Amino acid sequence: MRRLSRSSFRRARPGGAGTHCKGTAATCDTATNQCVGCTKRSDCSGACQTCTASVCVAVKNQDDPTVCTGTCDATGACKNKQGQTCKTSSDCVNSLPCADGVCCDGACSGQCQACAEPNKVGTCTTVMGSPRGSRPQCTTSNDTCAGSCSGSPTQCGYPGASTVCSGAACSGDLSLKPASVCNGAGACTSPVVTSCAAGKYCTGGACVNQIATGGTCESGNQCSSGNCTSNLCCASGQTACSGACVTVSNNNANCGSCGRACATGSACSGGSCYLNDGQACTTGNQCRSGVCSTFYLDADGDGYGISTSVARCGTTPPSGYAVNSGDCCDSDGNAHPGQASFFTVADKCGSYDYNCDGSETPKSNGPAQGTCGGPSTCAVDPSTGKCGYTGGCTCGGTDPCSTYNAGPCGGSFTINAVGRDFYQGICESILAGGPAGTQACN
Repeated sequence: MRRLSRSSFRRARPGGAGTHCKGTAATCDTATNQCVGCTKRSDCSGACQTCTASVCVAVKNQDDPTVCTGTCDATGACKNKQGQTCKTSSDCVNSLPCADGVCCDGACSGQCQACAEPNKVGTCTTVMGSPRGSRPQCTTSNDTCAGSCSGSPTQCGYPGASTVCSGAACSGDLSLKPASVCNGAGACTSPVVTSCAAGKYCTGGACVNQIATGGTCESGNQCSSGNCTSNLCCASGQTACSGACVTVSNNNANCGSCGRACATGSACSGGSCYLNDGQACTTGNQCRSGVCSTFYLDADGDGYGISTSVARCGTTPPSGYAVNSGDCCDSDGNAHPGQASFFTVADKCGSYDYNCDGSETPKSNGPAQGTCGGPSTCAVDPSTGKCGYTGGCTCGGTDPCSTYNAGPCGGSFTINAVGRDFYQGICESILAGGPAGTQACN
């Protein structure tokens, strides 16, 4: 075969087709734009060429493993197979899509799809976890609620309300901030602080019933009474002393403060210790009743005592004592101030001064000395000192016309009486008199 000159070779490869010819034996057939005179594959330059019957011809629809790393398409162009690398779809056989840098069996454009997964290169696969390559990442503002590919080929999945960002927490004793949870879009919810209902307080992230009296507490808001003292819920106004609720204003063992006990015979009132009624005192402000009274020794129990006295709290006298004094004979219960009765014998002290007024007063048994009792016609005869009639005469019986002569206490008293009656047809006076009884005094 005649060799062409360099200038002839350039002319023999219109459109650069002559570049397919390699080796010393190959020349370009300008009519067919094929190399002729080849003796082996290496005489044919470029991919998808082979030497057949001394002619370099295109390899189509099959591999050309010698030069083409992919496969030859129907036009004899070397293209990459499914799973092989590519930059654009034009790099792939049969115009397979180019996804994730490989020829893929599909467009594989979903957010959670990939075509270059290990052991699945070239096959569009739904992935788990983060989106691959340049696909949009799952949006999130919190790691706990971060989205991920979780089964859907087209979009990320996000945790919902079952995923907690932060647990419920108390905002003080009476307010609750509910738990923050994922909102299903990559963010945490922002719960609003709410007040616990009446009768409840907040602890451990929940509103619970307030503590009854006697239960342990940390603040008054936790107690149904509103009073937490020394970590114990007590009724309003009470104080916890040695683990028990007491009212220190009237508690004898804890008067005014815990551990301050009142002495025997004293009682707590208003937080101070005062003497009980019946206790010895000097002033009223020592006594619970506010009264310190003087009582007098009353041996005969008549309600009146002598000058011997004691001072005690209250208004009730102790046994053997009386509120009143002035008894002139404390051995005789009938002798005392204010005695209205009269007695014919002396008291146990030998006196007839039963009313203790300082004198022995006789009881009057008739008109006053020197006067007549009875009708107005009676008058005292100056010569005898006895009653008589000065005029008028009403017969038919005696009239109470008399004079009275007092005797000594315990002695006899005398009554001189004048009566009127008919005697032998004459209305006359009847005189009577003499001792009439024992003189009583007080």
